[in-house]
Amino acid sequence: MTLELAEVRRIAEDVVRTEDPALEVIAATTEGGAAYTEVTVTIRGCEEGPCRLVIGADRGASESALRSSIASRLRDHHDHRRDRRATDIQRT
Repeated sequence: MTLELAEVRRIAEDVVRTEDPALEVIAATTEGGAAYTEVTVTIRGCEEGPCRLVIGADRGASESALRSSIASRLRDHHDHRRDRRATDIQRT
């Protein structure tokens, strides 16, 4: 069973709230009924890009698999931004 786009957005918003309150889901889109969906997340108050993250998701996955996938991508993005800031600080 394929999750409805509204369900994907609701799940993504729930995961985002749990992972980082500075994040906000601004869209969940798909092309012509395909199971592949992109969830677009923005970072509120972002001063240094990238300030948006696009997460590819499979609407054919279970809700728990979708939650896990989105959370993993958010953590990866957070780790990348943290590492980049640390590198920038070391250069100064």
